[in-house]
Amino acid sequence: MGFFEDVPPSIVWEGQSYRITDESVEIQDIGNDAGEVIRKISSNSTPNNHGESNVLEKGTKIFQSKKQRKL
Repeated sequence: MGFFEDVPPSIVWEGQSYRITDESVEIQDIGNDAGEVIRKISSNSTPNNHGESNVLEKGTKIFQSKKQRKL
């Protein structure tokens, strides 16, 4: 019997993988336009290359954040 693990919604940007959430962002915390999603891959796959996402459509705008998030 195989084990199936869900792949989190994510994007790879400049070598870093980011999990996509539905967290709200205040307008004043949105920074400069960083670019756009280059390629949408299968939702069952993990993005590995710059600009790839498994949930965001090709062409979706990506913005920098002015706010540092604490882990």
